[in-house]
Amino acid sequence: MRTELLQETIENLSNSIAVKNTVLVCSKEGDLIVQTDHGIEVDLKRVAVQVSTVLGVSSRIGTSLNLGTNIELSLSGKIGRMFVFKLNQNFCLAIIAPNDCNIAILNIVASRTIRTILAKEMI
Repeated sequence: MRTELLQETIENLSNSIAVKNTVLVCSKEGDLIVQTDHGIEVDLKRVAVQVSTVLGVSSRIGTSLNLGTNIELSLSGKIGRMFVFKLNQNFCLAIIAPNDCNIAILNIVASRTIRTILAKEMI
């Protein structure tokens, strides 16, 4: 795993989002691999476990509904949002941002970052 390059890449992603945000990469077991913290106060180790859990549950729901392979999901709350992107069978990327984030821009920069992570075999 190329942790330093992965950290730099998610820092660039975080800086590309105009609002305060937190970005993390975690394993499907809930291990926190790298993270940024640009103003969203959360327990990132706990979030990593929750992200892996929600990705696992949503995959099972997708399978039972014949939706196909789960690659991305979004959760929206009263004051914020979480976006989870499956990187491969073992890792995922999560972005936590306030509700006023530009979802279109966030998805564009996240997609570019994911392509870079996978192309450079960072994980």
